[in-house]
Amino acid sequence: MVAALPVPETILTLDNMPQPNVPINECIGRYTDARTLVRRDNTFLGKVAFEAGAGRLSVTASRMRPFANVPRIQIDNDQQYTNGSKRVSTNYVLTRNSWVSESRFGWNRNTLDRFDRFWLAESPTRGAQADLYNVRKRISTFSVSGLFSSGDTEILALTYDAYNLDQKITRLAGAHTMKFGFRWAREIGFKSNPQTNRFTFASLDDLLAGKASDFLLAMGNPPHRAWVDQLGGFIQDDWRVNDKFVLNLGLRYDYYPGFGYTSKDPDDPAEVNNLGNPTDIRRMDFGAPRPLDKPIDDDKVNFAPRAGFAWTVDRAGATVVRGGVGVFTTGHIMALFQNAVARPFTPIRQGWNRTEQEARGIVWPTTYAEDAEKIAIADSGGRKNLYSMFQTDMKSPETVQVTFDVQRQIGRLASVSAGYVHTSGENLPILLNFANAYDRVTGARPNPAITPGGWYVTSGQTMKYNAFEGNATLRRFHGLDLALHYTLSKGWSQQGANLIGNFNSSIGDATYNNTQDFFDPFLDVDYSPLIGEVRHRVTSTVVYDIPWMADRKDVVGGVLGGWQLSSVLNFRTGEPLRIVQASGIANSRPDYNGGNQIFDDWRDTLRYLDRNAYTLVPTSPTTRATIRPGNQNSSQVRGPGRRRVDMTIAKAFTLRGNARLQVRFESFNVFNWRQFNNPVTNVVAPNFGQITSVASTRTGQIGLRLTF
Repeated sequence: MVAALPVPETILTLDNMPQPNVPINECIGRYTDARTLVRRDNTFLGKVAFEAGAGRLSVTASRMRPFANVPRIQIDNDQQYTNGSKRVSTNYVLTRNSWVSESRFGWNRNTLDRFDRFWLAESPTRGAQADLYNVRKRISTFSVSGLFSSGDTEILALTYDAYNLDQKITRLAGAHTMKFGFRWAREIGFKSNPQTNRFTFASLDDLLAGKASDFLLAMGNPPHRAWVDQLGGFIQDDWRVNDKFVLNLGLRYDYYPGFGYTSKDPDDPAEVNNLGNPTDIRRMDFGAPRPLDKPIDDDKVNFAPRAGFAWTVDRAGATVVRGGVGVFTTGHIMALFQNAVARPFTPIRQGWNRTEQEARGIVWPTTYAEDAEKIAIADSGGRKNLYSMFQTDMKSPETVQVTFDVQRQIGRLASVSAGYVHTSGENLPILLNFANAYDRVTGARPNPAITPGGWYVTSGQTMKYNAFEGNATLRRFHGLDLALHYTLSKGWSQQGANLIGNFNSSIGDATYNNTQDFFDPFLDVDYSPLIGEVRHRVTSTVVYDIPWMADRKDVVGGVLGGWQLSSVLNFRTGEPLRIVQASGIANSRPDYNGGNQIFDDWRDTLRYLDRNAYTLVPTSPTTRATIRPGNQNSSQVRGPGRRRVDMTIAKAFTLRGNARLQVRFESFNVFNWRQFNNPVTNVVAPNFGQITSVASTRTGQIGLRLTF
């Protein structure tokens, strides 16, 4: 590499990468080591409740300061987290003969500061970057698909405040319990996340030749303040029709004003430049500019009716049937819009494909962010930056939820239940990455004015979810409490049905954004299981009061008696696996050819997936992009299942008065069963299908809790 790219940046980058110590083939190997993960936290929690006038007021406050230093594979690129959380909540309850008033107010502040140590590395040719949050002189990173990378380097500053005010009135009127109320909520925040230039190479030969398939510039957000609001109200009637049947009817209305923001530095302005909806997404013929202070319309019409019932079947009350159906709406999270707050002529993120890089002379490692920024501004020709854009009439996410369950009490100690849950959703955000909006063969873009680094966000995603849930409990049987829960579930959506948005939809992210074709996000092959979906899950909790010496009143009984043993058991099948094919089009996948995908002896060899089950989709020699979407779907194969047992033994000692000291001995994954992580899913990687790591091994801790 030094011979092919003889510049100081190459040497500095390679010196930060350890040599492999586990060979894979004659060209590459894997580096394996154990390093120290440092975590600490300072937490304060306080609560006070007292009579206030004719009602009762309770106030809760908490403060947390977690810190973590996470080792990275690079020599000097540990990731540091300095987080913070503050919370205050109040609840005032006023009771009269036939009505109850409940008033709540809450405030939460969460901060996150994160950076990678290599971010501080000084450029050998450009010098130091004085401003910590400025990326212009930072050294670029690279990755070779399926082989190795220099590691990501970025810095994140994030602050969020959330306020809520809720008022609920309950009125008792004979067989009816009427409830009505309102809610106001506001989320306010600031975020900036600059990252060093990131080059992606399809092969080692391309790296040595300096021909990247993808390039990403990430300047981060300018200083700004952003907010989203929610206003809503509801009315509900719990009607006891007779001794055996209760009917619940309700209606809720919510109003979601559009996203708001303001610049915090007049010398560094912040804008969201949005355009009217396109008539044809394939031509990307967006409409006229939206007002800067109104990038999207308010969502004013959100009515959500609900109905439910509870029927006690027999006179003894041993069998109860419950069911209900309801419409639920929620606002889009602020981060979905906030990531679009940008400088007027500088993109937050911008990507170029191979054709565009060659035309502009962009190469690793000598093209810095300050160079790429000038190229982006020159390309714009004085036009405002079009980074992330939104469907102007976006609707808020809406779900219809249906539940039905039957519960049966068996004697005084045991009960069983079985139920069905269905959820169908619409208006969820679907994100299309502008970096992928080009002709797969030629690299030409239908609208070069659109910045190829942001997203086009619409409310077009849909989802479906169905589940069977079974439960069994046994209480106080000779000091034993036992609960068993089983879930069988299945769900589908275009992009995992998440609301997180472009936090998890960056170039190459194959976990959350499985859209292969920018111009057609509703392909059948992209309609896949939900994020983290597990088909079968069994959870059990066991609590046992050890009777040995529990009745002794002397010192020996006080120390050795009265201990409690508890355990949590978790068993689940694997998560869906999305097999990816490195390509100039992010989220590309190969074809599944119908062969056997999982080796029978994978637990012994750790070779989980069989490469022969997949056929590569041909790629364009010009763009390195697949010429069409692949047919592999994550519903076709799942990763390894997991089993885990946690165990705790605890006892509470009475000290003096109301003071009590609880002692806990806890062990997690007590049997040290291997928690296999998913295998490598990049089909062109030399270690494709290999399981290279496990999750948590057995750990233990001792805890003391003093209450007084």
